Amino acid sequence: MNTAYFHTVSARRNKINLIIALQDDEGLWHRTMKKLCKVAIDFYTKLFSSQSGGNMFLPGQLHTNQFEPRIAQLLDTDFVKEDVKKCLFTMVGSKSPGPDGMPAKFFQHY
Repeated sequence: MNTAYFHTVSARRNKINLIIALQDDEGLWHRTMKKLCKVAIDFYTKLFSSQSGGNMFLPGQLHTNQFEPRIAQLLDTDFVKEDVKKCLFTMVGSKSPGPDGMPAKFFQHY
């Protein structure tokens, strides 16, 4: 049975997750649902368009740290099938799935 506390927490979370305004490219703030949708669509269309030069980073996301040449070379090597298989079978198959939604047990079996 859901408690009043649960409903209060849920309502607060929904209020926090609500987008009430977005700023467009010209610096204007929009609050209507129609304008919010347009600003969001325009932003992502511009972000992922070929005219943006293929730069998919948002401001502040670009990291300038670099790996040492030895580490960079190691990261650039091809995967070895046996190493991947060994790693996969060391995982606990019943743990919660990763970002792809598939648990390790699925890959261990197939």
